Amino acid sequence: MTAVVPVFSPEMDRLIITYYMDSMVELGKELDESAMSPAFQNVVTNAAQLGSLLTGRVLAVV
Repeated sequence: MTAVVPVFSPEMDRLIITYYMDSMVELGKELDESAMSPAFQNVVTNAAQLGSLLTGRVLAVV
Protein backbone atom coordinates (compact mmCIF):
# COMPACT_ATOMS: atom_id res chain seq x y z
CA MET A 1 0.00 0.00 0.00
CA THR A 2 1.21 3.50 -0.82
CA ALA A 3 -0.29 6.79 0.39
CA VAL A 4 0.60 10.13 -1.24
CA VAL A 5 -0.43 13.70 -0.49
CA PRO A 6 0.46 16.13 -3.31
CA VAL A 7 2.63 19.04 -2.14
CA PHE A 8 2.89 21.13 -5.32
CA SER A 9 -0.40 20.75 -7.13
CA PRO A 10 -3.83 22.33 -7.51
CA GLU A 11 -5.13 19.14 -5.81
CA MET A 12 -3.23 19.62 -2.54
CA ASP A 13 -6.38 18.73 -0.63
CA ARG A 14 -6.35 15.13 -1.93
CA LEU A 15 -4.99 11.88 -0.59
CA ILE A 16 -4.03 9.16 -3.05
CA ILE A 17 -3.89 5.58 -1.79
CA THR A 18 -2.67 2.72 -3.98
CA TYR A 19 -3.00 -0.97 -3.20
CA TYR A 20 -0.89 -3.54 -5.05
CA MET A 21 -1.98 -7.13 -5.69
CA ASP A 22 -0.29 -9.90 -7.67
CA SER A 23 -3.43 -10.88 -9.59
CA MET A 24 -7.09 -10.12 -10.11
CA VAL A 25 -7.88 -13.29 -8.13
CA GLU A 26 -5.90 -11.94 -5.17
CA LEU A 27 -7.66 -8.58 -5.51
CA GLY A 28 -11.05 -10.31 -5.43
CA LYS A 29 -10.04 -12.32 -2.36
CA GLU A 30 -8.84 -9.19 -0.53
CA LEU A 31 -12.02 -7.31 -1.38
CA ASP A 32 -14.17 -10.21 -0.20
CA GLU A 33 -12.24 -10.87 3.01
CA SER A 34 -10.58 -7.66 4.16
CA ALA A 35 -12.47 -4.79 2.56
CA MET A 36 -15.83 -6.16 3.68
CA SER A 37 -14.71 -6.82 7.26
CA PRO A 38 -16.42 -4.82 10.02
CA ALA A 39 -13.09 -3.19 10.99
CA PHE A 40 -12.39 -1.91 7.48
CA GLN A 41 -15.99 -0.78 7.01
CA ASN A 42 -15.64 1.21 10.25
CA VAL A 43 -12.60 2.97 8.76
CA VAL A 44 -14.57 3.71 5.57
CA THR A 45 -17.49 5.10 7.56
CA ASN A 46 -15.21 7.37 9.58
CA ALA A 47 -13.33 8.49 6.45
CA ALA A 48 -16.62 9.42 4.78
CA GLN A 49 -17.08 12.07 7.47
CA LEU A 50 -13.78 13.68 6.40
CA GLY A 51 -14.13 13.65 2.63
CA SER A 52 -15.45 11.98 -0.49
CA LEU A 53 -14.15 9.26 -2.77
CA LEU A 54 -13.63 10.94 -6.14
CA THR A 55 -12.33 8.06 -8.26
CA GLY A 56 -11.54 4.38 -7.98
CA ARG A 57 -9.53 2.31 -10.47
CA VAL A 58 -8.23 -1.18 -11.04
CA LEU A 59 -5.19 -1.56 -13.31
CA ALA A 60 -3.93 -4.89 -14.58
CA VAL A 61 -0.43 -5.43 -15.94
CA VAL A 62 -0.61 -7.37 -19.21
